Amino acid sequence: MTNNRWATIAIYIMLQAALPLAAADTKLADRSQISGGEHQQQLQEPGLNVRGMVPVAEPIKAAPQRLSSVAPPEMQMLSLQAHVVPMFDALTPLQRQMASRAWGYFQREYQTATGLVNSVAGYRETTLWDVASVIAGTVAAYELGLIDNAEFDLRMRRLLTTLAQMPLYDGKLPNRSYHTDSAKPVVQASNRQRNGSGWSALDIARALGWLAILQRRQPQLQTPVAAVIAAWQLPLLVNQGELQGARFSRGHERRYQEGRLGYEQYAAMALALWELPVAKALARQSQQRARVAATLLPFDRRPRPFLTSDPYYLAKLEFGALPPAMEQDYQHLRQAHANRYRQQAQLSCVGEDAIAWPPWFLYNNLHYQGEPWQSTDYLGKPTSRSQRLSSKCAVALAVLADDPLGRALWQQAQQLHHSDGWDSGIMVDDAVNRSRNLNTNAVILTALLYVHNGNQGLLSIAP
Repeated sequence: MTNNRWATIAIYIMLQAALPLAAADTKLADRSQISGGEHQQQLQEPGLNVRGMVPVAEPIKAAPQRLSSVAPPEMQMLSLQAHVVPMFDALTPLQRQMASRAWGYFQREYQTATGLVNSVAGYRETTLWDVASVIAGTVAAYELGLIDNAEFDLRMRRLLTTLAQMPLYDGKLPNRSYHTDSAKPVVQASNRQRNGSGWSALDIARALGWLAILQRRQPQLQTPVAAVIAAWQLPLLVNQGELQGARFSRGHERRYQEGRLGYEQYAAMALALWELPVAKALARQSQQRARVAATLLPFDRRPRPFLTSDPYYLAKLEFGALPPAMEQDYQHLRQAHANRYRQQAQLSCVGEDAIAWPPWFLYNNLHYQGEPWQSTDYLGKPTSRSQRLSSKCAVALAVLADDPLGRALWQQAQQLHHSDGWDSGIMVDDAVNRSRNLNTNAVILTALLYVHNGNQGLLSIAP
C-alpha cells in the first residue's frame, strides 16, 4: 500500500471532521440488510432479506488486484480522543479463564473438514462475518497460549484453503451463507446455477479486515492469504466510493448500496486496507441528532438505520483508531450508556446478538426511528422482548476505558460466563439470553487479546 494513498485518505477524513454536525434464515445475521434505496415491493419477495436496492446501470468490471494490507501509520493519527486510561495493564488469571471458556465454543463447534465454525451451537451454517470471527478467535487463542503453534497452523491453513477454493456466487465473490461442514453455498432451486443469492459487502469487508490483521500478525500466512484475495473479485464490493452488495432473486440480480452509520464506516476501514476506493463511505457522517439519555446521538435517515455499539468497538479493538466523526459518535454512544446507568439505574450495553427463540437474532439499537433503546428483528420490526446488555459489548467497552461505566460493565460481564461457556446477554426483564454463538465468544477473545496486545488495536503489534 502506498503512503500517498493513505495520506490522501487521512487528510480527507480530517477535513470532514471540521464540518459542522447537524427471507433468509433468521438464525443468521446477514448484514446486507443494512442497505439503501428501499423499494417496499421488493421486501415482500420470499427470501429477500435486504434493506432495499439501488440498481447499478452496468456491471462493474473487476480491475487487477494488488495484495497490500500493511497497516498505514496514518491510521494511528485519526483518533481525536483524548488520552484514555485502559481498564487493565495485563491479563489477570480470571481473564485467562474467561478466554479459555470462550475458546471452548470453537472447540465444540469446529468443522474439521473445512476449518469453519458453526455460527450458532449445533447450526451448521455461516456467513463471511462469522468467518472473520473464526479468524479472530483462532488468532487470539494462539497468542493467548490456549493452543500451540501446530494446532494454530493446521486450523488457519485449512480455513484459508477453504476460503480460496469454495464456490463463489456467480464466480465472483463469496455467497451470503455457506454450510460449515462442506463449505458449499446455501442455495435454493432458483439460484443454484449462481451458487447462491448474492453477496454482502459488509460481511466480506469484516473478513477482509481480519485477513489483513492475520497476515500482519502472522506473516508466515501471507501466501495462503494472497491465494484467497486472488480468488475474490474485490473491486465489485465498491461503487462510486460506497459499499456495494448484490442480491439475486426471481431470476434477476440487483446491486445496491450497503451500510448505515457505524457499520458503513467500519466496513470501509477494512476495505481501505486492500486499497479499495471507499472515501465516500469512510467519510460519511450524520448531519442530524436525536436526544437519548441526555446525549445527542447520530441517526441515519436512510431505510432501516440500525444504530448498535458493535461497529464502533470492533473498529477500536481491531484497527485501533476511528475517523474523527466516528470517534465523536463513539464517545456520544458511550456517554448515552453511562447516563442511562446513572439516571435510570439501568446498566446497558446494546448491540446485535443471537437469541435462543424466534426471531433468533436482534438488532438492539440505541436509537431506531424515533425510539430509544429499541430492539428489532432483521426487518426493523420492534420485538416483544428487548435485550439491554450484550456480553460481548460489555467486555469490549470495559477493556476500552477505565471509567464508571466500564467498571460496572466488567462486574456484570463476570456473571455471564460459566464452566460451560458464555451467555449472550441480559434482557430488559433481567432474563438471561443463553444463546451460545460464535460472535459472542469471538469478540470476547478479541477484547482480551487487545489487552494482551498492550491495549492497542490488533493491526499494531505490541513491542
